[in-house]
Parts: sequence; C-alpha cells; structure tokens
Amino acid sequence: MNLFLLLVLLAEAVLLFRLEKKMWHTGYTPLNFLMLPYVAVLGVTLLLSGHLELDEFYYPSLIPWIIGLPLFAMPGWLFFLADRRFATRKDTEKLAETSRKSYRFEIGLAVAIIITLSIRLVVFLTQGRGVIGSEHFGELFAGNGWAGHLLLIGAALLILLLFENSRYWPTWLVSAFILFFLFVYQVKSWIILPLFAVFFALLMTQRIKLRLRHLLWIGAGATGVFFISYLLIYISGNQLFPEATSVGAQLKSIAGLFVHYLTSGTLGWSADMQQGILEEPNLQYIFAPFYNLWYAITGQPVISGINPEYLHTGINLTNVRTFLGTLFVFTRPTGFAACCLLFGTGCQFFFGLFRRYRNTCTTLLYAWTCTVLFMGWFDFLPYLSNVFEIPFWIVVITLIQSIFCKIEKTKPWISSRS
Repeated sequence: MNLFLLLVLLAEAVLLFRLEKKMWHTGYTPLNFLMLPYVAVLGVTLLLSGHLELDEFYYPSLIPWIIGLPLFAMPGWLFFLADRRFATRKDTEKLAETSRKSYRFEIGLAVAIIITLSIRLVVFLTQGRGVIGSEHFGELFAGNGWAGHLLLIGAALLILLLFENSRYWPTWLVSAFILFFLFVYQVKSWIILPLFAVFFALLMTQRIKLRLRHLLWIGAGATGVFFISYLLIYISGNQLFPEATSVGAQLKSIAGLFVHYLTSGTLGWSADMQQGILEEPNLQYIFAPFYNLWYAITGQPVISGINPEYLHTGINLTNVRTFLGTLFVFTRPTGFAACCLLFGTGCQFFFGLFRRYRNTCTTLLYAWTCTVLFMGWFDFLPYLSNVFEIPFWIVVITLIQSIFCKIEKTKPWISSRS
C-alpha cells in the first residue's frame, strides 16, 4: 500500500507536469512551483525517515496531495480552454528598465529606510535591549509596528531593484543593507524569500536560463543563511544548544536542526495524520490576514494563523504541515476541495496577468506568488500578513514609477546606455 501511494503520486506528478508544459509551453506554472519542490523534499524525507533519529514516514499522508494537486491545477485548465490564444503566448518580450527619476526614487526611498532602521538599531543597542543575532532582539527590532512595515517596504524595494537595475552599484549597496536588517530580524525565510522571488522573475523573463549550477547555488545559499542565522544566535550569547560548548559542536547541532527544518513539513503532516489529525477545522487559520483586516477595521483583537499543535518528528517539535496538509487539517473535505480550487484560481490569475501584460509589476507579483508556492513543502504561508504586504508595496512602488515615466516622457535611460 505504501509503495502504491508513492507510485500514484509520482505518476500523477509526471503526468501533470507534461500536461502543464503542453498547455502553457513553459514549466514555470503555479502547479509546478507547488508540486515539484514538494516531491523533491518528499524524496529527501523518505531517504532520511527512520534514520538520524527521525520518525518513520506515514504514507497515507500523501493522499491529500494526490487529491489536491489536480484540484489546484483545474482552474488553469479551465483558463486554457476559455482562451487558447492566451495559453499559447510566447514568453519572448523584454521588459524595459526603469527611468532615471524612478530609479532615483527607489534608491532614495531605500536610503531613507536604511537610515531610519539604522537609528532604531543604534538606539536599541545603546539602551541595552539585547544583542544582534538573538531572536528576541529581532522581534523587538522589527517584529511589528512601523519598523516592521518599513522592513517589508525594504524587502519589496530589494526585489524591485535587483530585478530591474542589478547592474548598478547603488542597487547592491542598498540591497546589502536591507539584507543586513533582515538578518537582524532573525527570521530565516524572510531573508531567503525575496531573493527567490528575484531569481524566479529572472527565469520567467528569460534573463537567465535554469542551470544545475543555479540550483546548487540556491541550495548552498539557503543552507548558508540557515547556518549563519543560528551561529549569530550562538555568538550573541544565547544558549540554543547548551550542550554544545564549541563552534564545532554548535555546527553539528545546527546541522541536525537543518535536517529537522527540511523535513518538518512532510514529517509534521505525516505525524499529524498518523495520530488522527489533532487540529479542529477552522478557516481563521487559513484566511487569518483577511480576518485580521476586518478585525482591525472593526476594533476587534487580531488572531494568529500559527498552528498551535506541535508534534515531535524525532529531532524536534514542529507545527508546520505543508501547503496542502495545512489546508486539509483546518477544513472539512468539501472545504479542502473548495480551498484548493480557490487558491489555484488566485495563483492562475497572477499567472494570467504575467502572460498577458508583461511588465515589472505583473512579473514580480507572479514571481512572488510562485515563491510562496515553492515553500509549500514546508507550510501554507498565506496565513502570514507579510505574504500579502510585500506584493502590496510592489504595486504601490511600481505605480509611482509609472507616474515618473509619464512625467519624464523619455525612453528609459538605462536602455539607452546599454
């Protein structure tokens, strides 16, 4: 039975991938960004489960993915049938880069954010509120309030600048500062996700081609960010691994934690389903940002979309359940099907915008959508308000850019120099 379920999932993945490629003439579709990373991490999980103190994998946890992937893809098939011309559009257009004024605006805004956050950082350090590297200090620094929103605007600017104007040294300088503040914030995913979005945008617009070395660099970079973040916690004096008294012992402990994080979604969902699913259906965990927006307007207390149920996978505790696993535990069967169709429709909408209206805004909105789906092997990220705030600021900044372009009424200055 176990082998049968695995073979069904793998056969389904192959068939769906071939169907998507035949319909859209590209592999960069929402379904593939959700499906392929999950299958890859699942393979690693199956190799490691039962070893390195990890629990055995529970194969029936594949069933919601087997059912959910076609449901997620179905809206795309309907869009394809509705408009064949849209489906066969060739992705060969080149995006014009920003004008001189809009580039200066982006750099100026980034500098203002950097100066403001630098002052805040210096004040916090002089007040003795903690040291850089600790998660507590990161939460105080930009976990909420105006500083948190500034950091998210900075992340949106990082994506825009690296995608549009990566050839110019001011871009790399301000990007380095923004990445530094993201490190201070000490949430690993928010360091990695903006860079993933840039990489995916470059792939989709054919500015770079996917190569094996790119995948190796991505893996090495993400691993490096993980290790550096936890080494900063050690250097800051926090005893995350009290038993590890040397740097070498810390690295060994961090390596074990890395394995845990890599498999925490697949094994967390596996353990949850094996125990009969501990969570009660509650759509507030799926649509937490929208509930909180309404609660903020009506003056009610906001809620958290974080799963409160922690399970032990053999190395550590986890409360993440993969993208479709999270949808499954917080909905009933009909709700699961409806949510798969709903989120599939939303992602396909951004895919359609990207293919029909090729510009910076639609490209980056779709790239961000794919980034969120790419992390589906780990968890369902749309429960976080940050997932929606970053694209919001991308839209705002690109609208301001379009105003500058109309005022300038000239060809893009960067293109004229190329």
